[in-house]
Amino acid sequence: CDLIFHIFLLFGWRNLSFVLVDFIIIGSVDRSTIGAFDRFLESMFVISTLYFVWRITGEMFSTIITSWRVFRVNLFTFWTLVDVVSTATAAVFVINIIVASAFRVYPSGWFDYFAVMTGLFWLKLLSFLKVMNPSLATFVLAITQVLKDVLLLLLILAMVTLAFSDMFYTIISRDFTMCPPDEDPDDGNPYCSNLRYLDVFTQILGNFGYEFFLGHSLAIFLFVIMTIFGAGR
Repeated sequence: CDLIFHIFLLFGWRNLSFVLVDFIIIGSVDRSTIGAFDRFLESMFVISTLYFVWRITGEMFSTIITSWRVFRVNLFTFWTLVDVVSTATAAVFVINIIVASAFRVYPSGWFDYFAVMTGLFWLKLLSFLKVMNPSLATFVLAITQVLKDVLLLLLILAMVTLAFSDMFYTIISRDFTMCPPDEDPDDGNPYCSNLRYLDVFTQILGNFGYEFFLGHSLAIFLFVIMTIFGAGR
């Protein structure tokens, strides 16, 4: 039963979000494109959300009655938080459906929220499947352990990214031929703006490009050092 509700929650939302994206692309609500299947999936998404709200509320209430300490320990785990937060985000959208309507043109800011919802629902489904399948649970646990082990590596990567970004900015930004004062930051040299952090990060990952460093020998030298770090990471 839970598997069916997880599937309808995810794929009902997936279909609904795609319809909403189509509406904002065309700039209006074309109700002729809203078929019976779309409305069915919207209904199942709402029903699944209400089911999970009811289930999580009951689980939390029963755990609090049993032991407040057990409630805190169980709540502040990654997969429990995914379950709670994903259900809460779905509940917020269902309230919005009840107050207004699902099929309308939403402001662009809503779509960041919708994207987060999509990721949470996929994680929620993965959380349920790992309980059903012990082999899958082993792989998920292994990935979680690996992520814990690479935290220090990520710290080093962040420090290297910040260091090289700031060094390149110090060298290149003073050169008006490479960083014209009236240049659009989004279209020009990324090392003239905060885009330098993203560019250095992509270069460390292997997307090498040296055209922004030509004309400055120190910048070229630092670029070589950075690429050596990226190749040996």
